[in-house]
Amino acid sequence: MGPKIEQYKRNRVNSTRKFLEQLELEGEDFLSSIVTGDEMWVTHYTPETKRQLSQRHHTNSPPAKKFKTTILGKKIMVSVFWDQKGIILVKFMPQKETINAQRYCVTLKNLKRAIQNKWRGMLTNGVCLLNKNAHPHTALATKVLLDSFGWDVLNHPSYSPD
Repeated sequence: MGPKIEQYKRNRVNSTRKFLEQLELEGEDFLSSIVTGDEMWVTHYTPETKRQLSQRHHTNSPPAKKFKTTILGKKIMVSVFWDQKGIILVKFMPQKETINAQRYCVTLKNLKRAIQNKWRGMLTNGVCLLNKNAHPHTALATKVLLDSFGWDVLNHPSYSPD
């Protein structure tokens, strides 16, 4: 194995050790403070079922034809955040736009507001954010914002290339 793969393994082991140490110290409080986020590309489509089609016509009208499902546009990026209780925030980006540090900071502000509205007391108890190490997540503007929130950030090691 090359030195790069060995470094990935060391990073993963170190991150896991830190996670387990924090879990041992704080227990269930630590687990309930974790908020995880991810971005992905999605395509919006609306499949019609035969039942939906049958509800649209009267008994005297001709039978409806079943058409193939069509895609209603191009892919869009969505950010999703959740914790152990469920989904906290789903944020769709405008079509043809992707995540950068500025947009990610706006999304984090929306996340903070969503946590405040959904899980009373969670912001007071502390939030521990776990997300990938993509540039928007590690940019200086993002770090400054997360510091101002008082949120901890769990180290998410890069995926191993092997």
